[in-house]
Amino acid sequence: MEARVSENQNVIEHPRIITSHTAIRINHGKAVTRLLMVRTDVALRPKDPNFDKEAYHDLLDTVGRYQDDHGTDEVHIEQVARPAGPGASPRAAKVA
Repeated sequence: MEARVSENQNVIEHPRIITSHTAIRINHGKAVTRLLMVRTDVALRPKDPNFDKEAYHDLLDTVGRYQDDHGTDEVHIEQVARPAGPGASPRAAKVA
């Protein structure tokens, strides 16, 4: 069977979340950890000149509700620049 990638696999709909998906991590002891992976354009560090406390807390509240509802073990949030134009990849616009 051929695997296909959907155009929109986001598990969370939020205006500031660029992508979101679930994953698992398996350690050497074969313990499984359920992960929620989120890419956002929200500044994550208070010292960032673009930091917006309200946007930051709104993002955390939204992600926290998903985590509570779906039982993920960990959340990984990565700040990336919003892609320019349709079909642009957030990977190409990663923020340092």
